[in-house]
Amino acid sequence: MIQVQTSDDRLKSSIEIIFESAGETPPTVDDIRSALMDHQVTAGIDDQAIEVFCQQAKANPGQPIKGIVAHGTPLTPTIQPNYQFKFSTRKSIGQVLESGKIDYRNRGMVNFIKSGTILLEIIPGKAGISGLQVDGTITEAEALEPLKKIKAGKNVRLETTAEGHLRYLAQADGQADLQGSELVIENMFTVDGNVDLHTGHIKYQGPIHVTGNLLSGFAAISNSDVFIDKLIDGGTVKAKGDLVVGTGIIGSEKSSITVLGNIKSEYIASLENCQAKGSIVAEKHIINSTLVAGGAIRCAGKITGECSISAFSGIETNELGSEGSSHTTVEVGNDIFIRERLQKIDRVMEPMIERSIEIVDLVSLPVIMKKDPSMLPAERQEEAAGLINEYQKIDTQINLLKNKKTELEKKSAAARQARITVHQQVYPGVLIRIGHETYQVDKPLSGPIAFWLDPIDKKITTR
Repeated sequence: MIQVQTSDDRLKSSIEIIFESAGETPPTVDDIRSALMDHQVTAGIDDQAIEVFCQQAKANPGQPIKGIVAHGTPLTPTIQPNYQFKFSTRKSIGQVLESGKIDYRNRGMVNFIKSGTILLEIIPGKAGISGLQVDGTITEAEALEPLKKIKAGKNVRLETTAEGHLRYLAQADGQADLQGSELVIENMFTVDGNVDLHTGHIKYQGPIHVTGNLLSGFAAISNSDVFIDKLIDGGTVKAKGDLVVGTGIIGSEKSSITVLGNIKSEYIASLENCQAKGSIVAEKHIINSTLVAGGAIRCAGKITGECSISAFSGIETNELGSEGSSHTTVEVGNDIFIRERLQKIDRVMEPMIERSIEIVDLVSLPVIMKKDPSMLPAERQEEAAGLINEYQKIDTQINLLKNKKTELEKKSAAARQARITVHQQVYPGVLIRIGHETYQVDKPLSGPIAFWLDPIDKKITTR
């Protein structure tokens, strides 16, 4: 009797020849083939193996014979191209709060790519080979997808590795973006539209460009410049560069503007918290706002309403105040930024000075001045040499800080000569402040007129 068994994956078939009685005639090749046919085994038949089994059956009458007589061809799977993107184009959906709710405004920093970073690696695919089962069934290999053509665009370089992989590398710092079939690095992160719930806060190390508005409750935070094409409507900006606004800035209770560069806008209204280490320029007007500038403030229209305007190096406008005697205060020579820097210098110098005094007490001033530890007992000379070296380093740092402090103090004194210039009209109720002196405007004054601190009388004058 011939028993045929086929594996579950139908990739091999085996036979077992069992003699049921003594003197039974061994099977022939045709007998085995017929048995295979009855079990739908039609492909991959090993004729040589069948011949061997028949010979074994004749040579060993009555002994069972077992072995594989048909082999299928296994499927070789297709390996599709693998696109390994090494960057994220956006942030999380939001910050999960302790309550379990999600703050959709706070989505973290936008990914900032450093030059040399691998952006994308493409591992080309490999076509598979169709398989064949012992029953003649063909298992088709999946078709190999054509390689997507991705172009190395602006600030991106393409290279081929020794393994044949395609590797795209950043050639500049910035934001990676796949624009259609072109991979680019843009130094500026652009928001097409408004900064709102759809985008969340925009936090990016490079420059930010918003083509729409920066809405209330949202922030644009950058280590560089921020450009808002339309309006800041209650939003917040923190930038280490400049802020340029196409339309205007309208403040809200929680909004603030803090930049280390300059601010330029058509108008500024109801902004309670605004600081720029550079200058502030408004093309039309400044209304009901509190502004502090480390440079100058220039307004081509009017500064009016409940305003508190302070500029280190000068203020210039067409009109100041209003006919309704609004409480408008303007100040120049305010060295708030310089005072902060002077205070910081003092904080840094204080422990240095204390340490230098300690070293003098330990070594003595003559030894330090002569830089000669041999003046001390031998057992103290090695330690003294180290202390003398430390003292010299501290002394150099203190002198550098003192020079910077002197420079800032001179700048602060020079700012007292800053002027407030009004080209057309100053209205009653305006308070002028220069340094520690004040001047209350009690009647209309026609421009052009300038206010400055008389260095002799130490009073504010318009002469």
